[in-house]
Amino acid sequence: MIDPYLYDNTYVLKNKFNVKDNETLMQIEKEYTTVRMNEIILDEDNKLIKGNFDYEHLKLFHKYIFQDVYGWAGEQRTIDIEKSEIVLNGIDFKYSSVNNVEKEIKESLQELNKIQWHKLNIDDKVSKFTYLLSNVWKAHAFREGNTRTTIFFFIKAAKNLNIPLKYEILTNNSDYLRKALVAASFEDKEIGINRNFTYLDRIIKDSFESYEQKDQEKKTMQDVKKNIADNKTDSISKKYKIINTNKER
Repeated sequence: MIDPYLYDNTYVLKNKFNVKDNETLMQIEKEYTTVRMNEIILDEDNKLIKGNFDYEHLKLFHKYIFQDVYGWAGEQRTIDIEKSEIVLNGIDFKYSSVNNVEKEIKESLQELNKIQWHKLNIDDKVSKFTYLLSNVWKAHAFREGNTRTTIFFFIKAAKNLNIPLKYEILTNNSDYLRKALVAASFEDKEIGINRNFTYLDRIIKDSFESYEQKDQEKKTMQDVKKNIADNKTDSISKKYKIINTNKER
C-alpha cells in the first residue's frame, strides 16, 4: 500500500520543514509540540481551543498541537494503519478502519458528554472514563500524534465535565500510559487476548484521587510545585510497570 503521508522511498512523514531524516524530524516535532501542549495546560478556561468536546473539537486539538510540523494537522487520516507493539510481543495492532473512525469516535464522545458523572462513585467513573478514552485512542483518527492529542483532549474534557484529574500523573508517565492504552484497546478472540484495563484503570484512578486530595487540602499552586520538586511524581512513576496479563471487562 502506498502511504501518501510519507516522502517517496522513505519512512519519513512529509513535514513543513522538508526534513527527510526520522531522528531529526522527531526532535523537531517534540520541541514544537511540547510548547503547544504546555500552552493547552496553561489555558485553564479552555479558551485556546474552543469547542463542544466532540469529534470536530478533537480535530482542533490535533491541529493546534501539530500545526507547526505537519500540513495535514487536524485532518482525519485517509488510509488504514497498523503498528507492531512491544507490549504485545510484536503483534501488529490494527487501528480502526478509516471507514469507521468518525462513527466510533462520535459515539464514544457522545457517551462521554451525556454521562452524569457526579452520580458515579470513583470506581465507576474510572471504568467508564478509561473505556471511552481507550475507544477514542483505538480509533486513531490521525496519521500521527494520536496519543498526545487524545490525552490532552481528555484532560480538558474531564475538567469541563467536572471530573478534573491531576494531569501531571498522565503527562509525566507517557510511556506507561501509551502501553496501558494498547493493553486496554487490543483484543483478539482467536488467540485468547481480551482488552486489559488493569493498567489504564490504575493510572486514571490515581489521577482522579490525587486531584481530589489536592482540592480537599486546598493547596496553593506553590504547594503543588513543591510536591513535584519533592519527587512526589517520581515516586508515582516507579509504580507504573506493565506486565502482560489479560483482564476482560
